[in-house]
Amino acid sequence: MTDRRSGESNLAFAYFQLYRDQPAGERSLRELTDVVVNGKKRSLNVLGRWSSKYEWPKRLRDWDFDRSKDALRTIVSKRNRELVDFIEKDFTIAKISQGLTIQRLTEMFDSDAINCGEFRALMSAYGKAREFLKELIGIFEQTTHNTQMI
Repeated sequence: MTDRRSGESNLAFAYFQLYRDQPAGERSLRELTDVVVNGKKRSLNVLGRWSSKYEWPKRLRDWDFDRSKDALRTIVSKRNRELVDFIEKDFTIAKISQGLTIQRLTEMFDSDAINCGEFRALMSAYGKAREFLKELIGIFEQTTHNTQMI
């Protein structure tokens, strides 16, 4: 992609690299006419000919695209790590909630004084927590599946 092409001289490739390293939206062959490479300057005509002959625009589109994909992968990877951390914390909360629910239910059954209203409230809260965790797992699986395609 940005490797030297067959027949591309060292000088042409050096100018290509300078062109490539200009900001993507501001690349200019004209600006390169003022640059000295190996003690030589080249005219706009020569640079234009090299650009066409050695497919500089296509190579740079591919290079820019790959750089964008790499940047996106970095962002998505960071987001996935944050998402995993978030879900792990939610699982910790869920395990604590589960433990407290088990503890309170055990206390209720051991005392033979079961409060139906409290029992329903405990089970309702526990059910909602489980549904929330299932939803989080689904979001995580969908997100990681979609980002594996990048």
